[in-house]
Amino acid sequence: MSKIKAGDIFEVPLSNGKKQYIQFIFKNLNELGGDLIRAYDFELEKNEEVNTKELISKPIKFYCHGMLLLGIKLAMWSKIGNEPIEPNFEEPTFRGADEVYSMTKKSYKWYLKKGADVKWIGELKEEYKKLPKAGVTPPIGVVRQLETGWDGFVTPE
Repeated sequence: MSKIKAGDIFEVPLSNGKKQYIQFIFKNLNELGGDLIRAYDFELEKNEEVNTKELISKPIKFYCHGMLLLGIKLAMWSKIGNEPIEPNFEEPTFRGADEVYSMTKKSYKWYLKKGADVKWIGELKEEYKKLPKAGVTPPIGVVRQLETGWDGFVTPE
């Protein structure tokens, strides 16, 4: 398995025969060592070639912490190139709850996390519901989120 480096771009084949793209930003030791990735809101047909310089100008679909090497090992994506991360890149803010998601319908223990900074907010306000979820998303969740907009994992209100 190859080593990954900041800026690496991966092509993700989808079940509809098309493909989308994710980019590795950095390994986040504040988030269980997950790989901070961003997904581009850009899709191509299976036989089309991507221009990575144009790709990185496309809108961001979502951010998450994933497991890039596991995704490579499972053949869920493959590296196709590298484009530098912009020097003014600012890590996104994530939301999380301090409870077992699958066992909690509504949480009053939400927090916002940016890097090592954590801010406890209690109940999740509407303005934070669109923030990406804290935690590490398995490769199948990344692909599912590319395909459907949802990683498939239950989250409390």
